[in-house]
Amino acid sequence: MRSKMWSTAAIACMLVSLTAAQEKKDQARGKSSGGEDIVTVLGCVQKESAYRAQNNEGKGGTANTGVGVANEFMLRSAKTVNAETLKPIDNRGSNIDSYSLTGKLEGDVQPAVGQQIAVTGYVVKASSEGTKKVKDLAMLNVLSWRKVADRCK
Repeated sequence: MRSKMWSTAAIACMLVSLTAAQEKKDQARGKSSGGEDIVTVLGCVQKESAYRAQNNEGKGGTANTGVGVANEFMLRSAKTVNAETLKPIDNRGSNIDSYSLTGKLEGDVQPAVGQQIAVTGYVVKASSEGTKKVKDLAMLNVLSWRKVADRCK
């Protein structure tokens, strides 16, 4: 009975390891576990509330009261870059200059407000054309990020 239990546990550990290895391979190939293209975007972190104020968009959140947006962040002046060199990639046809950040790591960018960072992730929702309203911006799911400069350029 005990050996059967240990065998089952060993097989489960092996399956978890194989799944994790496949996810790492997918990320190395530029795909998320859901199959989305992984991109690296260089930009300036801004609180969503400040972005809304700049664009005369109200407070957001529940009934436009601002409740629930304290930990929401934007990436503005965004440019798609090479993940290693941080040099811009020629992505003609893409005019995305601001992203609404999302995902488990979104809140981790809070210390970088007002700083330039490189975010690696995938686009969850494409932007709507012709508007800078938060609800119409592309949403970038943050998989990782790193600080590039103390101030935005």
